[in-house]
Amino acid sequence: SGDGEKVTITARGRIAVAGTNQERLVSIGTPVENRMRNAALSRDGDWVYSISDAAGELELWKYSASGSDESERLTSGGQSLRATFEESPDGKWIAHDDGVGGLWLLNTRTGDNHQVVTDGHAFSDFSQLAFSPDSSLLAFRYTSRDEVRFQVVLHDIESKRQETLTSTRYQSFAPVFSPDGKWLYYLSDRNFTQAEGSVWSDRDMGPALTKRTGVFAHALTGDAEFPFQVPTELTPDSEDKEEEKAEENNEETAPVEVDWDGLKDRIWQVPASAGDYSDLAINEEYLYLKAAGSDASDIKVLKMEPLAEAADFTGGVVLMQLSDDGKQMLVVKKEDEQYPMY
Repeated sequence: SGDGEKVTITARGRIAVAGTNQERLVSIGTPVENRMRNAALSRDGDWVYSISDAAGELELWKYSASGSDESERLTSGGQSLRATFEESPDGKWIAHDDGVGGLWLLNTRTGDNHQVVTDGHAFSDFSQLAFSPDSSLLAFRYTSRDEVRFQVVLHDIESKRQETLTSTRYQSFAPVFSPDGKWLYYLSDRNFTQAEGSVWSDRDMGPALTKRTGVFAHALTGDAEFPFQVPTELTPDSEDKEEEKAEENNEETAPVEVDWDGLKDRIWQVPASAGDYSDLAINEEYLYLKAAGSDASDIKVLKMEPLAEAADFTGGVVLMQLSDDGKQMLVVKKEDEQYPMY
């Protein structure tokens, strides 16, 4: 859930909602003859969204989080294997794929469903979707029909303006917004280091590259300050920054106006060593990196400040997910063929 107090579990086509307290495990009232996929609790906690085959094709549905049989189909016209959706922080929008290279935005209040991407590669993986904190922007990884590498795309929901931020020369993925909405962070394979000292051996089919992934960020506004930038004589005093931050926290959050001119050029590299990373999460104080592994992964943490160094957070991880307020993280681990959640 948005506050990190509940988690939705999908297992063998059924859905349950569990809490961090002593509340009962709630089994969602779905027909036994139907199968559910990738369930998620709504931001307000009243509904559970899921992809279901109840209508004959895989469509997006919502079910009462109380366990009653109240339900509603949200999409129609499915022709393939829908797999991904993400709800905006204000609950107004749901971004979802259609399984044939298209990405859509569903207005949960009006029912309007319009297409954002029309030329995605067949069976494109839109599994890494991210809304800005004010729900005005959507970022996603995308592969066109003519390309093979993921690119990061930024989409303005109101104006429908859209820009691809990264090149087809590098695989880029896992976009996530900073809590203030002024930065878009993502992972990109731009480090080319050979696993061996030489590519020449009796059975070598070519160079093997390791630790290819770095962390990058685009400043969405021209005045955004990079939190990892090393201070200089032109940098404002820390006291002034603290006062400015306190004023911003006391004010009502205003939508971030993206400065589209020069957006691609306002790119910064986070000072973290390249690694085999597969996922990224961020809150006001820390940046979390999930390092890819053949079976399970490690999570590293980097404090959002100059000269910070990545430290080990936890290991044996299959999945990590940060709550909306950034104060709690769901971690699924693999331990002796079991998958405990923390």
